[in-house]
Amino acid sequence: MKKLLNKSNYLIVLITVLVGMIIHFSIYTKDLLSADILLYNSFYNSYLWEISLGRFGLFIIGILKSYLSIPIIEVFSSLIILGIINVLLIDLLKIKNKYLSIVFITCTPIISVSLLFYYCSFSYMIGMLAIVLSVYLLYKLKSKYKYLISILLTICSLSIYQASISIGVTLLVIYSIKLLFDNKFKFKELIFNIISMLIGIMIYYILVKISLLVFNVNMTDYSNADKINIVGLISAIPSKIFISYQYFYYYFFGNNTDIMKNYYMNNHMLNILLFIVLGISLIYKLVKSNVSINNKLLIIMFVILLPIFMNTVSFMIPISKFHLLMAGSYLVFYYFLFSLLDNNFIKVIGIILICLLLRNYIVQDQASYLSLEHTTKKYDTVISSCINNNINNLDKEFMIYGSLSKSKSDFDRIYKMNYGFISDLDIFWGDDYTNSRNGFVRYMYFYKGLNIKYVSEEDYNKILDSDEFNNINNFDIINDKIVIKFR
Repeated sequence: MKKLLNKSNYLIVLITVLVGMIIHFSIYTKDLLSADILLYNSFYNSYLWEISLGRFGLFIIGILKSYLSIPIIEVFSSLIILGIINVLLIDLLKIKNKYLSIVFITCTPIISVSLLFYYCSFSYMIGMLAIVLSVYLLYKLKSKYKYLISILLTICSLSIYQASISIGVTLLVIYSIKLLFDNKFKFKELIFNIISMLIGIMIYYILVKISLLVFNVNMTDYSNADKINIVGLISAIPSKIFISYQYFYYYFFGNNTDIMKNYYMNNHMLNILLFIVLGISLIYKLVKSNVSINNKLLIIMFVILLPIFMNTVSFMIPISKFHLLMAGSYLVFYYFLFSLLDNNFIKVIGIILICLLLRNYIVQDQASYLSLEHTTKKYDTVISSCINNNINNLDKEFMIYGSLSKSKSDFDRIYKMNYGFISDLDIFWGDDYTNSRNGFVRYMYFYKGLNIKYVSEEDYNKILDSDEFNNINNFDIINDKIVIKFR
């Protein structure tokens, strides 16, 4: 491990931080809000929702942060952790184009969306570091305690974000491919490493049950997590295999608003060309390398099954709801791509395509920030107007409903250029009473300096059924309540 402490690796961390602070500048200098960000930003000390999701590690890190979320500190510290992850992956996979790779990774929408959730971005990066370090130490640490350390790191990672398991499994497989090319692959070693990861997963599930008892909360029904059982998970394997390839297609070639928007920026065309380069490079290495037929077949099998390994988390939950924040394993795939670019001619073509895709990702990052800023300002305009018109009635109870329509002007092109997911979301939860109430109360307190009262759910439903509500324009007073209707 001491060999990692050198000037070259310090430079990797420095470049990661500098590039990240520049490209993602808007995150810590502007108010970029979505429903999730608004509910948990600034100060958040109620982690019962996260604990009900099995993410008790977020609560522990929340205590260490004194429950504060300061954007510039969260982004800066997250990028330092990302720099360390870059160091480990470059060293493990022996990436030659290391500076291009770290710039590319830092600018991907996956990192962008992780940083946008700045109330937990540092925690998520810690979770990613833990699972990467778990695999790294399994192969690099010469100690009888390496399996124990790996198990503990796996538990740590899953307790923060369960989707991190896909990163660990993908890295295990991709490093196995490298070992196969180097004629250093040991099947027994891989089995032991998989077993250690499975032990970590089982202990994690036990700790989840304990945390639910300690905090007296039930497992959430989100994604049917409360209905997890072995029989159900096993019976769903065939459908999850198909879904894994579907997610893989959506991310690289599709136009799914939750996973990745590719068409407007022509990312799908660049990815098609990149995959052709990847295929040629892989075939070239297979032909030129001094690898046995059995190992070559094993390499081909691992590559074909990669989409399944990259979506491992889908096999752990009853309902598959995949989105960009869960796509950390796709970052490891990019490193796999970089590791194959060692033939001079193919390398040049691959680097050109990667630079073009990098340009697109930077544009999509900025378009996503502009989309969020525009959405936030639209809502602020309506709310500010309501406050100004009711400046003497702010002691009344408030109520909000609905959502503002997306722009139909030239700004609509910005929405088309963004990467989707969070950048297309509103800042309130529309017709969801509890989340809309919590989000609006926090918005008024942190962004307007007002400690307002919100209507009860009974009054909320009565107002929705009233004739006055149907005739309201943007805001009005109904039943002595200030009602804002976004439309």
